[in-house]
Amino acid sequence: MYRANLRIKRRNHNKSLCLVLALILATLIAVKAVTARNVNFWRFYGLDKTSQYNLIINGEPVGSGAVECDGVLCLEFDRIKEYIDPNIYYNAEESRIIITTDDNVLRFDENTPDTELNFPVFDEPNGVFLPLGLIESVYGANTAVLNDKAVLSVDTENKPGIVTQNSRLYVRPEKRDIFGSIKKDTEVHIYGEENGFTLVSVTSDKDGIGGYVGYVRSELIWPLATGEPPKEETK
Repeated sequence: MYRANLRIKRRNHNKSLCLVLALILATLIAVKAVTARNVNFWRFYGLDKTSQYNLIINGEPVGSGAVECDGVLCLEFDRIKEYIDPNIYYNAEESRIIITTDDNVLRFDENTPDTELNFPVFDEPNGVFLPLGLIESVYGANTAVLNDKAVLSVDTENKPGIVTQNSRLYVRPEKRDIFGSIKKDTEVHIYGEENGFTLVSVTSDKDGIGGYVGYVRSELIWPLATGEPPKEETK
């Protein structure tokens, strides 16, 4: 009589279980990565989209500091001193602003007529304010009210650029979290380059990102100081 040696193959349940768990974990990580990519611009910078004139100066969101005084859009003196001109001076006794330029000393007070070259000072209970027109005239600033008045962009560095391809507006100089998409031909101000990314603020009031500040891959930013970007060849 012959005895058959029967070998029963048993499935390695532990190995199968580990494989299933690994797949589940990979799926969860992928889902988390996708959902974590979009960052709310307003919450990230502590801004209030329901308020008017969230102030962004030279690519830096600074929050409050812009108000209307007698129907004139103005900037708070403290914001100007901190972010634009550290040498601007306010004489509280005379309610007078003194700005020293390379070739002149300019003085403005509450009685200064609101003309092309002269601007009144608004000494309000919540601070001292200067008309936005003064910032444009004296400092050569480019200003824009964007996103249904939610943003007031003030730029004194004057480095305009344009996005040459559809891209993403990244939160940091890396391909991770984004504030949203940014389309070809979107106008921006340029503030510097880091790790192959360029920090910009969006000056085109469209697509819901007017006034946003973020990073775009540097090869997709064309500085307008060098002229218009080359046109794509038609095939």
